[in-house]
Amino acid sequence: MVLLIAAPMIALMVMGLGWLLHSAWVYPALIAMSLAGFGAALLGRSIRAMNCKQGAMAVAADSSWAPLEVQAWQHIQVIANAAQSSPPKNLDEIHALADQVVQAVSQNANGETDFAWARFTLPEILQAVQQACANLREAVRTRVPGSESITAADIMILHRFYARHERKLKAALFLRRVLRLVLAPQVAVAQELQGYATGTALSSGLATAQGWMARLLTEELGRSAINLYAGRYRWTALEASKALIEDAPTPTGPVPIRVLIAGQVNAGKSSLTNALLGSIKSPVSELPTPGGVREFRIASNRELDLVVMDTPGLTAIGGNQQTLMEACEKADLIIWVAQANNPARAIDVVALSELRAWFKSKPGIKPPPMALAMTHIDKISPVREWSPPYDMTAATSPKARNIRQALQQVAQTLAFDDAPGIPLALQAGQAAYNLDALWAVIATTLNQAQLTALDRELKRGGGFSLQKTFDQCYRGGRFMVSKLWADHFGEPSKSP
Repeated sequence: MVLLIAAPMIALMVMGLGWLLHSAWVYPALIAMSLAGFGAALLGRSIRAMNCKQGAMAVAADSSWAPLEVQAWQHIQVIANAAQSSPPKNLDEIHALADQVVQAVSQNANGETDFAWARFTLPEILQAVQQACANLREAVRTRVPGSESITAADIMILHRFYARHERKLKAALFLRRVLRLVLAPQVAVAQELQGYATGTALSSGLATAQGWMARLLTEELGRSAINLYAGRYRWTALEASKALIEDAPTPTGPVPIRVLIAGQVNAGKSSLTNALLGSIKSPVSELPTPGGVREFRIASNRELDLVVMDTPGLTAIGGNQQTLMEACEKADLIIWVAQANNPARAIDVVALSELRAWFKSKPGIKPPPMALAMTHIDKISPVREWSPPYDMTAATSPKARNIRQALQQVAQTLAFDDAPGIPLALQAGQAAYNLDALWAVIATTLNQAQLTALDRELKRGGGFSLQKTFDQCYRGGRFMVSKLWADHFGEPSKSP
């Protein structure tokens, strides 16, 4: 049987070698095979070098993650680098790798507590498994050749065939190499060198592929574990979006964004709120809210869905600071209003320092983006001059230069170095100046604010609810009774 299988290959090889020996192509063929072997060796070397550069394959953390979750992802990258260098070789090592990932993420989220890895509910772990499988499926479908055409049965049949005929196949291959050496020694030597180099490249490529797969498995498992222990699987994204819309009743639309307006008393917060609401050609309704925060809902027009939160002004005696903290916890974008012609900024500095320290003390919460709005720029020297618009980049007039300098000083004092700053004029009885620039800032941060809103709602979802528990008991009991009834008396007949 082995000879019958190998006979056609041997015959072709013999005829090909005979033709080469009696033609002028024998030396070019030897050179070509040598070059092919040399190229294969270089390929294997480059693959090994690529495998060593693990940092180049590192995947950035999700933009919606909080600082604590980014720290967990850094731990995952360390584990992924080690897994890529030494990929698991059996199921026990794969299980050990998965356990290492879960333990690292759970301890980062919950600390060294008892059963830190088990702090999740059944719906959460089911949602995590579903999401991880979906991500892994997409990665395999797009990166593994033949994954959509080769079935598991094909692999099992091939493995069974190889297991049954392994010795015969190796004997046929050995016979082929012996005949080649006897019939054409010089060609045999060149092909042996080529086969060695090709085999080295293939083995390096296989090891690299195993390392990539180990890294992919580690990162996908780590990503799912981070979201699981952060509480993002308490609800699905659709459930969270629905809850966000229900929190601020309006016709169905996209995820509403909460824009918080904060600053000192008389800084122009209410004027800015009225200007923002007045510039929108959509119905505006004030929502009933406890405390001193006023919330205005802009009805969705498929392009904009905002809740503007006007907070009480801050004072020197520390009033309204707690109200501001509680409101910021629900905000998706914070616009800090500062008065251009008021040099007393200690209240702003203290409030912003406490606010940033509060977010820093809660690494599990992603701070919302912030922007600076400097009002009353019409009061900046020279006061009598007011002929907008002013070009802040060129700053050709004294007024424009003073506005730009004031904006830079305010941004530096309030530590808004990386946040956008917008100069505004909100004069009574006149159109607001430069409001379109503030809307542009809101538009550029809209995607990030939506991620903040959705992430906050995902983490808030779930929890104990007496009404929900009662509904679950009722539905579960009804299901059990129906099954018991069907087992004893059969399925109830349905009327046509």
